[in-house]
Amino acid sequence: MPFLGWLPKSERFFNQASEQWRQRQRFLLQGEEERAAEAAAEVVRLCQLALSASQRNGDAYVLLANALLSASSAGPGRSDPERYEFLHARGAGVIHLWHSLPHRGYPITKPANRAIGERMWTMAVDEIMHNTPSSSERAATALMDSYRDTLAASVLSEASFKDIQRMILRAASSAPPWW
Repeated sequence: MPFLGWLPKSERFFNQASEQWRQRQRFLLQGEEERAAEAAAEVVRLCQLALSASQRNGDAYVLLANALLSASSAGPGRSDPERYEFLHARGAGVIHLWHSLPHRGYPITKPANRAIGERMWTMAVDEIMHNTPSSSERAATALMDSYRDTLAASVLSEASFKDIQRMILRAASSAPPWW
């Protein structure tokens, strides 16, 4: 890993989280579900640290939400409704918090990550509407308001990491053997 000592603390944590995200992607391509889940959990931890160092790091909000939303339906844990709801609600809460901050420029988000964040927000709304029959966009965003108001702050706190990690790793540890 290149020397990052000159970067602000939040950026150092975010860069480490980004590297873990890339590793997660490689592990998924290699079919290594458990290692991918471990990398996703590490992304969460590092994004929490980045946001603890600076709440203006919009890129960390986007990556944190991406890790949670991706983990909610990844691997053999897709059929675990409790795990899905736990991770999806928290991911949706974080991306909605990022999306609804009063001054769009407040969390400093690079243009590429801003586009990813906007797509994730739209996908979260669409998924809620899909999972809740006869749900309108207004109802879906009201639910996301609830997630933002009740869950997002705790997700940003490092104190929630162990619970989130346990849920992310729950699917990977329950994977059936290959034989």
